Amino acid sequence: MKEAKPYIICGAVVLLLLCLKLNTWSASFGSIEEFRGATLQEDIFYPLMAKSINKDKRLAIKVDGAAIPNQFDEIHIGKDKKVLLSLDFLRDRLNLCAFYKDDDNAILLYNGKESKVDLITEDNIDYVRADKVCEITGFTCDVNMDTYEVSINSNSNRSVLPSKFDLRDYNRVAPAMNQGNATTCWAFASILALESGVMPRTADYDVDAMIEFNGEVSGDNAGGAFTNALAYLLSWSGPVNSSSSAVKLSGNDVDEVKHVQETKFYTHNDINDIKQAVYRYGGVSTSIYANVSTTNLNKSSYYNASTNSYCYDGNNEPNHEITIIGFDDNYPASNFGVYVPGDGAFICQNSWGKDFGNSGVFYVSYYDTNVGSQAVSYSRIMAPSYYDNIYQSDLCGWKGQLGYGQSNAMAANVYTARQGEMLRAVGLYAIDKNASVTVYLVRNYDGTSSLKEREQVAARTFNEAGFYTIELDHPIELQSGEKFAIIIDIKVPGSVRPVAMEYKVSDSDINVNVKDGEGYISKDGMNWESVEEKANGNLCLKAYTTDVEE
Repeated sequence: MKEAKPYIICGAVVLLLLCLKLNTWSASFGSIEEFRGATLQEDIFYPLMAKSINKDKRLAIKVDGAAIPNQFDEIHIGKDKKVLLSLDFLRDRLNLCAFYKDDDNAILLYNGKESKVDLITEDNIDYVRADKVCEITGFTCDVNMDTYEVSINSNSNRSVLPSKFDLRDYNRVAPAMNQGNATTCWAFASILALESGVMPRTADYDVDAMIEFNGEVSGDNAGGAFTNALAYLLSWSGPVNSSSSAVKLSGNDVDEVKHVQETKFYTHNDINDIKQAVYRYGGVSTSIYANVSTTNLNKSSYYNASTNSYCYDGNNEPNHEITIIGFDDNYPASNFGVYVPGDGAFICQNSWGKDFGNSGVFYVSYYDTNVGSQAVSYSRIMAPSYYDNIYQSDLCGWKGQLGYGQSNAMAANVYTARQGEMLRAVGLYAIDKNASVTVYLVRNYDGTSSLKEREQVAARTFNEAGFYTIELDHPIELQSGEKFAIIIDIKVPGSVRPVAMEYKVSDSDINVNVKDGEGYISKDGMNWESVEEKANGNLCLKAYTTDVEE
């Protein structure tokens, strides 16, 4: 019998590996049965099974019958067999308002009801249990582990947007700051919007670092716009904590505390979409026209100081940025200093200190000429550990577009792997609504003729304009020193130049360096032109990797 023991142990190991390979869990995840007198413990078997499923992205996801991509580990099989949903999934896929209450709990708002749910952290991502979400909403979540399919149905119980919502009610707005006489409203508005997406967890991000390290000439009177904030955040230059400001401003490296991987853009015509964004993601930065030259609207005929309300109905272009922190559909039109054709206003916070308005807060009518224009929502704010490395050549961000006079074009950026890495995702701008993107990869790039040897690795469509991270269908291992090309085939209805690019608009764009990139553009995917030579610029096309596990 002693000689037979190694064979028995070997047989048990083979059987375990076979079970992991076949992975035939039933809809109820099955049960652990005894074999050859031994029991494989659930606390060992289930975590191994869950890890295999999650790592290989085996889960197929449907919401109300529509298949959706399994990205960012948004849906997860827990170590205890439960289906887990990230807060991003609740916001993006189920249109719920979900945010942190503290380190251990999240808050879900559903049709006016506030519910507290436990947070479960696995692989450095915070989740809530799907069955708890279903209890609150009346949704259903069906799991079939024979086909690896998770199907969530709202059963016509989708949450209805409230008529009034104020982020201050949930401790998600930082106190008003004061830009003084500086022309840095864009930075204050962006930082406030970003912080509200993380609060009430601690979020104290430094404005000065954004002003100094956004890729353009820095300084309090250099001016700027939302694109400067995007260049700073999307390049992983920030945000940094205010406590680290002096260190970064002195020229030393400071680790960023979050990575912005997705933003959504809105216009003045997107009032309802902006309300949804505030409800689901937090503050939205936007532009208005302030018709006074000082940091005080009290002298403006468009401002009613007694009600802290503002509505500009002229034709001037916007010249000031603020942050939308809520909305009230029933805010009386009679509260405004000018005639307004209907009720309703955004609740906004300014950067003129606490003495302006109600501790920095005022109301801007839905009928204001410019409110909602150049609006930005920070819709995916991630831990900096999710990806390890970024490849990019557009430190100044989106400055213009390239194309061939039609709605579609192809673009390619070439990079060299700095070490052995797993290619996980690409990042790009969708310059307008309803953009569709197919992503390809070329391994061992060797001149533009090799771009025809591309392999499709992902495809997505985006309803809103914005910056998006597209995760590959499956991670791909790159070898140290390997040249690889990321290719996109992008179509933006109504556009004649659908590809975003960086180029030197003025002398203030000090970090535009066409020598740091190798980008190409093509009309047909066969003939390619150098972006650096054709347009003296760089493509806004990033790549994200993780280090290879030892």
